[in-house]
Formats: sequence, structure tokens, C-alpha cells
Amino acid sequence: MARTLILAAIVSISLAFPWNAQFEEYDSSDSGRIVGGSNASINDYPYAVQINTGDAFCGGSILSNAWILTAGHCLVDANVINVTVLAGAERTFGDGVLIQAEELFIHPQYSEPPNTTDGGPDYDVGLIKLLQNLTFSDTIRSIRLINENQQIAPGTNATLVGWGLQSENVNDTYTDVLQAVSVPVIAQDRCRSMLNLTEEYLTERMLCAGYDEGGKDSCSGDSGGPMVANNTLIGIVSWGRGCGRRGSPGVYTNVTDIRQYIRDTASL
Repeated sequence: MARTLILAAIVSISLAFPWNAQFEEYDSSDSGRIVGGSNASINDYPYAVQINTGDAFCGGSILSNAWILTAGHCLVDANVINVTVLAGAERTFGDGVLIQAEELFIHPQYSEPPNTTDGGPDYDVGLIKLLQNLTFSDTIRSIRLINENQQIAPGTNATLVGWGLQSENVNDTYTDVLQAVSVPVIAQDRCRSMLNLTEEYLTERMLCAGYDEGGKDSCSGDSGGPMVANNTLIGIVSWGRGCGRRGSPGVYTNVTDIRQYIRDTASL
């Protein structure tokens, strides 16, 4: 369900990857590269970063020159000495600024639901403190955060960016260029009905977005990446049932509801 891509010595990607990483075959029963999007320039999304934990590949957002925001599930079981962040790169494992993590933080109330719910983690937020500060440039910039008192109206168009899979089919042609796609935010009650989940498992810390007909979504490898509206970070790629399926919107961590945790942890 979580939109994290596992790294393992199973399927080698024939690219000059400075991270020396390899992708595990993707199981389409799991819930990323953007689905239904288009090639994007890192200059347009300079806050987007790639995260390698040694075991998994995720996205993230630059909050400051010292802090990266991502999904909590990307950091579960991660060893800080193996976690690196690549900023300013348009291509997967491409040229950019590679910095090691100094500290990892996961929300203390992070929790995963029973498998029987076919749901995703609550309080799905993690923070990475960098060992060295980033130097901002045209391709490396921070993103503004939504405030606690702001709400996202249903129908708001949000942009998702990432380097994850472009479909559930791992045999599809692999593209290593940053992707972007726009999807509308869905009302919470309607999303609960679509996913057949109660408030206990589709909580206020979650935000849904997508089209009824599917076709545009985040996918495995996009976990932790940014969901942005009006140049403001409103969500974190969290989980979903497959990628781009009809009647199955993507689910994102609602930054409004975890904003205080970010402030308390990173003083931002």
C-alpha cells in the first residue's frame, strides 16, 4: 500500500547511477513514479529531492537548507548511516548534490493499520536532518508549508512530482526523468466512501486526491514526495491501492494536521 520502492540486487537498471542502487521487482498488489504525468524540469520543482535509505527509494521536499520532509514509512527501520538525499537532480540518481543524513525523525504517533483494512499508515511523516547544509540555487530551493489554520477545499488542483513507477506494471518502459501531474483534492467523506474506510482508518491526517476515472496518480517510489498547491506544500505522498485505478484515489499526509510536529521538531 505504501508508495515506497524497495532497493535490492534483483533488477539492475542500466544507467550510470552514482548511488550504485538497484530496483527490486515491483509487486502490483502494493501501492511510486508518477502515473499519467509528463516530463518536468527540476528548475520548476527545485524543492523535490530523491531519498535513498539503502533499502528503499523515496521522494522528499526541502524545508530549509538543513531539513527534508518525507513520509514516515520511508524511514521505518532505516539506519541513518545509510540514508542519503540527492537534491538538484532532474534524473533518477542523476547529477546533483548528494548529502548524508545526520538524524532521522518519525512522528511518535505513526501507526500502520491492520492488513484487513487495506489502508495505510496514520501520522505518516518523517524528517531528515542533513549532515551538511544545502546551498540554494536555481535547482535547489525550499518549499513553503501550509499553516495549521488553513484548509484545502475539495476540488483544489494539486501537483505531484516524483521519480517513481509510471504504472503498476514493472515491465513497462522505464523513464528516469522527473514527472509531474495535477490531481484534484477529494472531500474526506467522499473518499471514505470510495475506499470503504471509516474515520478510524482514513483520518484527518490524510488527504485524498485523484480522478474518478483514475489514470493520474502517484505510484511506488513517489512516497514522501511533495503535493503542492499555489506554491505551498499541502501533502506528502503516502499510500494508495495500486496506481491510477478507477475509483481509487491516492492518499496523502495532510500537512495542515502535522504542521505543529514539523515546527516542534525542526523549528520551522
